[in-house]
Amino acid sequence: MENFEKGKILKNNTFKFLCMLAIVLAGIYIGSIQTYAVDNTSMDTAKSINTDGTVYSGSTTIQFEDQYFKFTLPKSGRIKLNYKAYYTSGRVYSTPGITLYDEDGEELKHSYGNDVDSVLNFFSYNKNFDLTKGTYYFVVSTSLYTGCSFDFSINFQSSNESFSETNGGINNTLLTASKISLGKNYKSHIALNDTKDFYKFTLNSNCKLKINLKTHFNRPRYYIYDSNGYEIYGKVDNFWNESSQIFNTTIYLNLNKGTYYLGIFAVGDYRLESEDTGNYDLTLNMSAKYLSLNKSEVYMDKFKTYTLKSTVTPATKETVKWTSSNNKVATVNSKGVVYGKKPGYTYIKAVVGNNVYAYCTVYVKPGTTKITKVKSKAKVEDNRRTILIYWKKLSDIDGYKIYCSNSRYGKYKLADYPYNASTKSTYFYLKRHKTYYFKIRTFKYVNSKTIYGNYSSVRKIRVK
Repeated sequence: MENFEKGKILKNNTFKFLCMLAIVLAGIYIGSIQTYAVDNTSMDTAKSINTDGTVYSGSTTIQFEDQYFKFTLPKSGRIKLNYKAYYTSGRVYSTPGITLYDEDGEELKHSYGNDVDSVLNFFSYNKNFDLTKGTYYFVVSTSLYTGCSFDFSINFQSSNESFSETNGGINNTLLTASKISLGKNYKSHIALNDTKDFYKFTLNSNCKLKINLKTHFNRPRYYIYDSNGYEIYGKVDNFWNESSQIFNTTIYLNLNKGTYYLGIFAVGDYRLESEDTGNYDLTLNMSAKYLSLNKSEVYMDKFKTYTLKSTVTPATKETVKWTSSNNKVATVNSKGVVYGKKPGYTYIKAVVGNNVYAYCTVYVKPGTTKITKVKSKAKVEDNRRTILIYWKKLSDIDGYKIYCSNSRYGKYKLADYPYNASTKSTYFYLKRHKTYYFKIRTFKYVNSKTIYGNYSSVRKIRVK
Protein backbone atom coordinates (compact mmCIF):
# COMPACT_ATOMS: atom_id res chain seq x y z
CA MET A 1 0.00 0.00 0.00
CA GLU A 2 2.82 2.35 0.97
CA ASN A 3 4.63 1.62 -2.28
CA PHE A 4 1.41 2.27 -4.16
CA GLU A 5 1.04 5.70 -2.53
CA LYS A 6 4.66 6.53 -3.27
CA GLY A 7 4.14 5.56 -6.90
CA LYS A 8 1.02 7.63 -7.08
CA ILE A 9 2.80 10.69 -5.65
CA LEU A 10 5.72 10.17 -8.06
CA LYS A 11 3.34 9.88 -10.97
CA ASN A 12 1.51 13.05 -9.97
CA ASN A 13 4.74 14.95 -9.56
CA THR A 14 5.94 13.73 -12.95
CA PHE A 15 2.70 14.85 -14.54
CA LYS A 16 2.96 18.25 -12.88
CA PHE A 17 6.55 18.58 -14.10
CA LEU A 18 5.58 17.70 -17.64
CA CYS A 19 2.72 20.18 -17.58
CA MET A 20 5.00 22.92 -16.30
CA LEU A 21 7.57 22.01 -18.94
CA ALA A 22 4.91 22.18 -21.66
CA ILE A 23 3.83 25.59 -20.42
CA VAL A 24 7.39 26.83 -20.40
CA LEU A 25 8.07 25.49 -23.89
CA ALA A 26 4.83 26.97 -25.16
CA GLY A 27 5.83 30.28 -23.69
CA ILE A 28 9.19 30.06 -25.32
CA TYR A 29 7.54 29.24 -28.65
CA ILE A 30 5.04 32.06 -28.37
CA GLY A 31 7.80 34.37 -27.27
CA SER A 32 9.90 33.34 -30.33
CA ILE A 33 7.12 34.35 -32.71
CA GLN A 34 6.73 37.67 -31.05
CA THR A 35 10.39 38.41 -30.85
CA TYR A 36 10.90 37.25 -34.44
CA ALA A 37 8.56 39.89 -35.70
CA VAL A 38 10.60 42.58 -37.40
CA ASP A 39 9.51 46.14 -38.05
CA ASN A 40 10.27 46.31 -41.81
CA THR A 41 7.07 44.67 -43.04
CA SER A 42 5.80 47.73 -44.95
CA MET A 43 7.09 50.68 -46.94
CA ASP A 44 6.52 52.96 -43.95
CA THR A 45 8.80 50.81 -41.78
CA ALA A 46 11.27 49.74 -44.47
CA LYS A 47 14.86 49.25 -43.31
CA SER A 48 17.30 51.73 -44.89
CA ILE A 49 20.26 50.11 -46.61
CA ASN A 50 23.38 51.26 -48.44
CA THR A 51 24.27 50.65 -52.07
CA ASP A 52 28.01 50.17 -51.54
CA GLY A 53 28.03 46.37 -51.60
CA THR A 54 27.20 45.89 -47.89
CA VAL A 55 25.69 42.43 -47.29
CA TYR A 56 22.32 42.37 -45.51
CA SER A 57 20.60 39.31 -44.03
CA GLY A 58 17.04 38.53 -43.12
CA SER A 59 14.36 35.87 -43.13
CA THR A 60 10.74 35.34 -44.03
CA THR A 61 8.11 33.04 -42.57
CA ILE A 62 4.52 32.33 -43.37
CA GLN A 63 3.58 34.72 -40.56
CA PHE A 64 5.83 37.52 -41.84
CA GLU A 65 5.66 37.28 -45.61
CA ASP A 66 7.29 40.50 -46.84
CA GLN A 67 10.51 42.17 -45.78
CA TYR A 68 10.98 45.79 -47.00
CA PHE A 69 14.30 47.51 -47.59
CA LYS A 70 14.75 51.11 -48.67
CA PHE A 71 17.62 52.70 -50.58
CA THR A 72 18.26 56.05 -52.24
CA LEU A 73 20.31 56.73 -55.38
CA PRO A 74 22.05 60.14 -55.41
CA LYS A 75 22.26 60.02 -59.22
CA SER A 76 20.85 57.99 -62.07
CA GLY A 77 22.70 54.80 -62.81
CA ARG A 78 22.81 51.02 -62.54
CA ILE A 79 22.44 48.83 -59.45
CA LYS A 80 23.77 45.29 -59.33
CA LEU A 81 21.72 43.01 -57.09
CA ASN A 82 23.26 39.85 -55.67
CA TYR A 83 20.66 37.84 -53.79
CA LYS A 84 20.61 34.34 -52.29
CA ALA A 85 17.81 32.65 -50.32
CA TYR A 86 18.01 29.50 -48.19
CA TYR A 87 14.98 27.37 -47.47
CA THR A 88 14.20 26.77 -43.82
CA SER A 89 11.88 23.84 -44.39
CA GLY A 90 14.36 21.54 -46.07
CA ARG A 91 12.10 21.19 -49.08
CA VAL A 92 11.61 23.43 -52.08
CA TYR A 93 7.96 24.19 -52.79
CA SER A 94 8.37 27.48 -54.64
CA THR A 95 10.94 30.24 -54.87
CA PRO A 96 10.61 33.44 -52.83
CA GLY A 97 9.66 36.45 -54.90
CA ILE A 98 11.60 39.71 -55.04
CA THR A 99 10.06 43.01 -56.13
CA LEU A 100 11.43 46.46 -56.88
CA TYR A 101 9.20 49.53 -56.30
CA ASP A 102 9.71 53.25 -56.83
CA GLU A 103 9.04 55.77 -54.09
CA ASP A 104 5.38 56.08 -55.15
CA GLY A 105 4.85 52.35 -54.69
CA GLU A 106 4.76 51.58 -58.43
CA GLU A 107 6.12 48.15 -59.24
CA LEU A 108 9.17 48.29 -61.51
CA LYS A 109 10.25 44.66 -61.50
CA HIS A 110 9.06 41.37 -60.05
CA SER A 111 10.87 38.10 -60.41
CA TYR A 112 11.71 34.74 -58.91
CA GLY A 113 15.00 32.97 -58.63
CA ASN A 114 16.72 32.01 -61.81
CA ASP A 115 19.33 29.68 -60.38
CA VAL A 116 17.81 27.06 -58.05
CA ASP A 117 19.81 24.37 -56.22
CA SER A 118 17.23 21.82 -55.06
CA VAL A 119 19.88 19.72 -53.29
CA LEU A 120 21.32 22.47 -51.11
CA ASN A 121 17.92 24.19 -50.91
CA PHE A 122 18.86 27.68 -52.03
CA PHE A 123 18.46 29.86 -55.06
CA SER A 124 20.33 32.92 -56.28
CA TYR A 125 19.30 35.96 -58.27
CA ASN A 126 21.89 38.25 -59.85
CA LYS A 127 20.59 41.08 -62.01
CA ASN A 128 21.33 44.63 -63.10
CA PHE A 129 18.69 47.36 -62.92
CA ASP A 130 18.96 50.82 -64.45
CA LEU A 131 17.17 53.49 -62.39
CA THR A 132 16.93 57.26 -62.20
CA LYS A 133 17.92 59.33 -59.17
CA GLY A 134 15.48 58.74 -56.30
CA THR A 135 14.28 56.44 -53.53
CA TYR A 136 13.36 52.78 -54.07
CA TYR A 137 12.12 49.75 -52.16
CA PHE A 138 13.48 46.23 -52.42
CA VAL A 139 11.02 43.63 -51.09
CA VAL A 140 11.55 39.95 -50.33
CA SER A 141 8.37 37.84 -50.19
CA THR A 142 8.05 34.38 -48.65
CA SER A 143 7.78 31.33 -50.86
CA LEU A 144 4.60 29.29 -50.92
CA TYR A 145 4.14 26.99 -47.86
CA THR A 146 7.51 27.87 -46.39
CA GLY A 147 9.81 30.67 -45.36
CA CYS A 148 13.45 31.29 -46.05
CA SER A 149 16.54 33.06 -44.80
CA PHE A 150 18.35 35.31 -47.23
CA ASP A 151 21.23 37.68 -47.77
CA PHE A 152 21.81 40.27 -50.45
CA SER A 153 23.93 43.22 -51.50
CA ILE A 154 23.39 46.16 -53.87
CA ASN A 155 26.18 47.94 -55.72
CA PHE A 156 25.52 51.25 -57.45
CA GLN A 157 27.37 52.80 -60.40
CA SER A 158 26.45 56.26 -61.70
CA SER A 159 25.62 56.78 -65.38
CA ASN A 160 27.22 60.26 -65.22
CA GLU A 161 24.37 61.59 -67.32
CA SER A 162 24.53 65.13 -68.71
CA PHE A 163 20.97 65.96 -67.64
CA SER A 164 20.06 64.86 -64.12
CA GLU A 165 16.83 62.85 -64.14
CA THR A 166 14.65 61.83 -61.21
CA ASN A 167 11.77 59.43 -60.78
CA GLY A 168 10.20 58.86 -64.23
CA GLY A 169 12.55 61.25 -66.03
CA ILE A 170 12.49 64.93 -67.03
CA ASN A 171 12.65 64.91 -70.85
CA ASN A 172 10.01 62.35 -71.80
CA THR A 173 8.07 64.59 -74.22
CA LEU A 174 8.79 67.03 -77.03
CA LEU A 175 7.66 69.88 -74.79
CA THR A 176 10.21 68.93 -72.10
CA ALA A 177 13.04 68.00 -74.49
CA SER A 178 16.58 68.74 -73.29
CA LYS A 179 18.39 71.31 -75.46
CA ILE A 180 21.64 70.08 -77.00
CA SER A 181 24.30 71.62 -79.22
CA LEU A 182 26.22 70.27 -82.19
CA GLY A 183 29.72 68.96 -81.60
CA LYS A 184 29.21 68.14 -77.92
CA ASN A 185 29.04 64.67 -76.37
CA TYR A 186 26.10 63.88 -74.11
CA LYS A 187 25.68 61.00 -71.70
CA SER A 188 22.39 59.57 -70.52
CA HIS A 189 20.67 56.28 -69.98
CA ILE A 190 17.45 54.35 -70.50
CA ALA A 191 16.05 53.03 -67.21
CA LEU A 192 13.24 50.80 -65.97
CA ASN A 193 11.36 53.93 -64.92
CA ASP A 194 12.58 56.19 -67.74
CA THR A 195 12.20 54.52 -71.12
CA LYS A 196 12.43 57.55 -73.41
CA ASP A 197 14.53 60.69 -73.82
CA PHE A 198 13.86 63.67 -76.10
CA TYR A 199 16.42 66.24 -77.25
CA LYS A 200 15.96 69.53 -79.08
CA PHE A 201 18.53 71.00 -81.48
CA THR A 202 18.70 73.75 -84.09
CA LEU A 203 20.48 73.83 -87.46
CA ASN A 204 21.53 77.28 -88.67
CA SER A 205 21.85 76.16 -92.29
CA ASN A 206 21.05 73.29 -94.62
CA CYS A 207 23.41 70.43 -93.89
CA LYS A 208 24.06 66.74 -93.65
CA LEU A 209 23.60 65.87 -89.99
CA LYS A 210 25.81 63.14 -88.54
CA ILE A 211 24.45 61.39 -85.43
CA ASN A 212 26.77 59.13 -83.43
CA LEU A 213 24.94 56.87 -80.96
CA LYS A 214 26.71 54.39 -78.71
CA THR A 215 24.42 52.38 -76.41
CA HIS A 216 25.10 49.82 -73.72
CA PHE A 217 21.72 48.22 -74.29
CA ASN A 218 20.13 46.22 -77.06
CA ARG A 219 17.47 47.20 -79.61
CA PRO A 220 17.52 51.01 -79.26
CA ARG A 221 14.83 52.99 -81.07
CA TYR A 222 15.66 56.47 -82.37
CA TYR A 223 13.55 59.01 -84.25
CA ILE A 224 13.91 62.50 -85.74
CA TYR A 225 10.96 64.93 -85.65
CA ASP A 226 10.53 68.31 -87.31
CA SER A 227 9.60 71.50 -85.42
CA ASN A 228 5.90 70.53 -85.57
CA GLY A 229 6.52 67.11 -84.04
CA TYR A 230 6.07 65.10 -87.25
CA GLU A 231 8.32 62.06 -87.59
CA ILE A 232 10.74 62.38 -90.51
CA TYR A 233 13.06 59.48 -89.66
CA GLY A 234 12.79 56.41 -87.48
CA LYS A 235 14.64 53.17 -86.94
CA VAL A 236 14.86 50.20 -84.55
CA ASP A 237 18.21 48.39 -84.38
CA ASN A 238 18.18 44.77 -83.25
CA PHE A 239 21.84 43.86 -83.33
CA TRP A 240 24.64 44.59 -80.92
CA ASN A 241 28.00 43.16 -79.99
CA GLU A 242 27.28 40.30 -77.58
CA SER A 243 30.80 40.20 -76.20
CA SER A 244 31.22 43.93 -75.57
CA GLN A 245 27.52 44.55 -74.82
CA ILE A 246 27.77 47.72 -76.91
CA PHE A 247 25.77 48.96 -79.88
CA ASN A 248 27.40 51.54 -82.18
CA THR A 249 25.63 53.35 -85.00
CA THR A 250 26.19 56.39 -87.20
CA ILE A 251 23.25 58.09 -88.93
CA TYR A 252 23.51 60.60 -91.78
CA LEU A 253 20.51 62.79 -92.59
CA ASN A 254 20.05 65.62 -95.06
CA LEU A 255 18.19 68.32 -93.16
CA ASN A 256 17.22 71.90 -93.91
CA LYS A 257 17.79 74.86 -91.65
CA GLY A 258 15.45 74.75 -88.64
CA THR A 259 14.64 73.18 -85.26
CA TYR A 260 14.38 69.42 -84.76
CA TYR A 261 13.84 66.83 -82.05
CA LEU A 262 15.66 63.55 -81.45
CA GLY A 263 13.97 60.76 -79.48
CA ILE A 264 15.80 57.75 -78.04
CA PHE A 265 13.62 54.98 -76.62
CA ALA A 266 13.79 51.51 -75.13
CA VAL A 267 12.39 48.74 -77.30
CA GLY A 268 9.17 48.78 -75.24
CA ASP A 269 7.71 49.68 -71.87
CA TYR A 270 6.61 46.16 -70.90
CA ARG A 271 8.80 43.57 -69.19
CA LEU A 272 12.10 45.24 -69.89
CA GLU A 273 15.12 43.07 -69.19
CA SER A 274 18.57 44.22 -68.12
CA GLU A 275 19.86 44.10 -71.71
CA ASP A 276 17.06 46.48 -72.79
CA THR A 277 18.26 49.35 -70.58
CA GLY A 278 21.60 51.02 -69.94
CA ASN A 279 23.89 53.97 -70.65
CA TYR A 280 24.38 55.68 -73.99
CA ASP A 281 26.55 58.39 -75.55
CA LEU A 282 25.19 60.85 -78.10
CA THR A 283 26.97 63.31 -80.41
CA LEU A 284 25.57 65.44 -83.25
CA ASN A 285 27.76 67.04 -85.90
CA MET A 286 27.11 68.97 -89.08
CA SER A 287 28.88 68.14 -92.33
CA ALA A 288 30.59 70.96 -94.21
CA LYS A 289 28.73 70.03 -97.37
CA TYR A 290 25.07 69.40 -98.00
CA LEU A 291 23.77 67.47 -101.00
CA SER A 292 20.12 67.47 -101.88
CA LEU A 293 18.05 66.03 -104.73
CA ASN A 294 14.96 67.51 -106.35
CA LYS A 295 13.04 64.30 -105.54
CA SER A 296 13.23 61.80 -102.70
CA GLU A 297 10.78 59.40 -104.42
CA VAL A 298 9.96 58.89 -108.08
CA TYR A 299 7.41 56.69 -109.90
CA MET A 300 8.23 56.13 -113.54
CA ASP A 301 7.16 53.98 -116.47
CA LYS A 302 9.14 51.09 -117.86
CA PHE A 303 11.42 52.07 -120.78
CA LYS A 304 11.11 55.74 -119.86
CA THR A 305 13.62 58.17 -118.34
CA TYR A 306 13.60 60.64 -115.50
CA THR A 307 16.34 63.17 -114.72
CA LEU A 308 17.30 63.73 -111.08
CA LYS A 309 18.86 67.10 -110.21
CA SER A 310 21.38 67.58 -107.43
CA THR A 311 22.30 70.70 -105.45
CA VAL A 312 25.50 71.01 -103.39
CA THR A 313 25.70 73.61 -100.61
CA PRO A 314 28.07 75.42 -100.58
CA ALA A 315 28.63 75.26 -104.33
CA THR A 316 31.56 73.13 -105.44
CA LYS A 317 33.23 72.07 -108.66
CA GLU A 318 33.40 68.46 -107.46
CA THR A 319 31.60 65.95 -109.65
CA VAL A 320 28.48 64.27 -108.33
CA LYS A 321 28.68 60.51 -108.78
CA TRP A 322 25.52 58.44 -109.34
CA THR A 323 24.81 54.77 -108.67
CA SER A 324 21.77 52.46 -108.65
CA SER A 325 21.32 49.74 -106.04
CA ASN A 326 19.54 47.51 -108.59
CA ASN A 327 20.52 47.95 -112.22
CA LYS A 328 18.02 45.31 -113.28
CA VAL A 329 15.20 47.64 -112.25
CA ALA A 330 16.68 50.98 -113.29
CA THR A 331 20.04 52.43 -114.28
CA VAL A 332 21.42 55.93 -113.87
CA ASN A 333 24.11 57.70 -115.89
CA SER A 334 26.72 60.29 -114.89
CA LYS A 335 24.21 63.13 -115.35
CA GLY A 336 21.52 61.67 -113.09
CA VAL A 337 19.30 60.37 -115.91
CA VAL A 338 17.39 57.31 -114.66
CA TYR A 339 16.17 54.66 -117.11
CA GLY A 340 13.42 52.23 -116.02
CA LYS A 341 13.94 48.63 -117.13
CA LYS A 342 11.49 46.42 -115.22
CA PRO A 343 8.87 46.74 -112.45
CA GLY A 344 10.38 47.05 -108.98
CA TYR A 345 12.33 49.57 -106.96
CA THR A 346 15.91 50.77 -106.59
CA TYR A 347 17.82 53.37 -104.60
CA ILE A 348 19.56 56.02 -106.66
CA LYS A 349 22.51 57.40 -104.69
CA ALA A 350 24.28 60.67 -105.39
CA VAL A 351 27.69 61.23 -103.77
CA VAL A 352 30.00 64.22 -103.67
CA GLY A 353 33.30 64.55 -101.84
CA ASN A 354 33.96 62.40 -98.80
CA ASN A 355 30.78 60.55 -97.87
CA VAL A 356 28.32 63.39 -98.56
CA TYR A 357 25.36 61.74 -100.21
CA ALA A 358 21.62 61.74 -100.85
CA TYR A 359 19.13 59.08 -101.91
CA CYS A 360 16.09 58.86 -104.12
CA THR A 361 13.84 55.81 -104.17
CA VAL A 362 12.77 55.00 -107.73
CA TYR A 363 9.76 52.79 -108.39
CA VAL A 364 9.35 51.44 -111.90
CA LYS A 365 5.68 50.87 -112.48
CA PRO A 366 4.30 47.66 -114.03
CA GLY A 367 3.24 47.84 -117.65
CA THR A 368 -0.08 49.02 -119.00
CA THR A 369 -2.49 46.44 -120.36
CA LYS A 370 -5.69 46.96 -122.34
CA ILE A 371 -9.18 45.49 -122.42
CA THR A 372 -9.51 43.51 -125.64
CA LYS A 373 -13.18 42.60 -125.43
CA VAL A 374 -16.29 43.12 -123.31
CA LYS A 375 -19.42 41.06 -123.96
CA SER A 376 -22.58 40.05 -122.16
CA LYS A 377 -23.81 36.55 -121.57
CA ALA A 378 -27.11 35.59 -123.08
CA LYS A 379 -28.41 34.14 -119.82
CA VAL A 380 -30.77 36.42 -117.96
CA GLU A 381 -31.30 36.13 -114.21
CA ASP A 382 -33.78 38.38 -112.38
CA ASN A 383 -33.82 40.73 -115.37
CA ARG A 384 -30.04 41.13 -115.13
CA ARG A 385 -27.07 40.01 -117.26
CA THR A 386 -23.49 38.86 -116.67
CA ILE A 387 -20.56 40.65 -118.36
CA LEU A 388 -17.33 38.99 -119.52
CA ILE A 389 -14.20 41.14 -119.70
CA TYR A 390 -11.04 40.10 -121.57
CA TRP A 391 -7.62 41.77 -121.50
CA LYS A 392 -4.05 41.39 -122.71
CA LYS A 393 -1.89 39.36 -120.35
CA LEU A 394 1.35 40.91 -119.06
CA SER A 395 4.34 39.36 -117.31
CA ASP A 396 6.30 40.52 -114.23
CA ILE A 397 3.22 41.71 -112.37
CA ASP A 398 1.20 40.41 -109.42
CA GLY A 399 -2.28 41.04 -110.77
CA TYR A 400 -4.91 43.34 -112.25
CA LYS A 401 -7.63 45.61 -110.93
CA ILE A 402 -10.79 46.19 -112.91
CA TYR A 403 -12.97 49.25 -112.34
CA CYS A 404 -16.57 49.95 -113.39
CA SER A 405 -18.67 53.11 -113.67
CA ASN A 406 -22.09 54.22 -114.95
CA SER A 407 -20.44 57.19 -116.63
CA ARG A 408 -17.29 57.54 -118.70
CA TYR A 409 -16.06 60.45 -116.58
CA GLY A 410 -17.83 59.50 -113.39
CA LYS A 411 -16.58 57.74 -110.28
CA TYR A 412 -15.20 54.24 -110.92
CA LYS A 413 -15.62 51.45 -108.38
CA LEU A 414 -13.37 48.42 -108.01
CA ALA A 415 -15.12 45.48 -109.64
CA ASP A 416 -12.53 42.69 -109.48
CA TYR A 417 -8.81 42.07 -108.82
CA PRO A 418 -7.73 38.85 -110.56
CA TYR A 419 -4.12 37.69 -110.29
CA ASN A 420 -1.54 37.53 -113.01
CA ALA A 421 -2.52 34.17 -114.45
CA SER A 422 -5.95 35.49 -115.47
CA THR A 423 -6.98 36.96 -118.81
CA LYS A 424 -10.71 37.34 -118.23
CA SER A 425 -13.14 38.28 -115.49
CA THR A 426 -16.85 38.00 -114.87
CA TYR A 427 -18.98 40.87 -113.58
CA PHE A 428 -22.41 39.78 -112.39
CA TYR A 429 -25.91 41.08 -112.31
CA LEU A 430 -25.74 44.20 -114.47
CA LYS A 431 -29.03 45.89 -115.26
CA ARG A 432 -30.47 45.49 -118.74
CA HIS A 433 -30.63 48.45 -121.09
CA LYS A 434 -27.90 50.27 -119.16
CA THR A 435 -24.44 51.38 -120.37
CA TYR A 436 -21.36 50.52 -118.29
CA TYR A 437 -17.75 51.65 -118.56
CA PHE A 438 -14.70 49.56 -117.67
CA LYS A 439 -10.98 50.15 -117.30
CA ILE A 440 -8.11 48.06 -115.98
CA ARG A 441 -4.61 48.53 -114.54
CA THR A 442 -1.83 46.22 -113.36
CA PHE A 443 -0.28 46.14 -109.88
CA LYS A 444 2.82 44.75 -108.21
CA TYR A 445 3.91 44.43 -104.56
CA VAL A 446 7.20 46.28 -104.15
CA ASN A 447 9.12 47.29 -100.99
CA SER A 448 6.12 46.77 -98.66
CA LYS A 449 3.79 48.79 -100.87
CA THR A 450 1.60 48.30 -103.93
CA ILE A 451 2.60 50.13 -107.10
CA TYR A 452 0.24 50.43 -110.05
CA GLY A 453 0.54 50.62 -113.79
CA ASN A 454 -1.34 53.23 -115.78
CA TYR A 455 -5.05 52.87 -116.42
CA SER A 456 -6.08 51.37 -119.72
CA SER A 457 -8.35 53.15 -122.10
CA VAL A 458 -12.04 52.90 -121.25
CA ARG A 459 -14.28 50.27 -122.86
CA LYS A 460 -18.04 50.55 -122.70
CA ILE A 461 -20.89 48.11 -123.20
CA ARG A 462 -24.63 48.54 -123.31
CA VAL A 463 -26.44 45.66 -121.73
CA LYS A 464 -29.29 44.47 -123.95
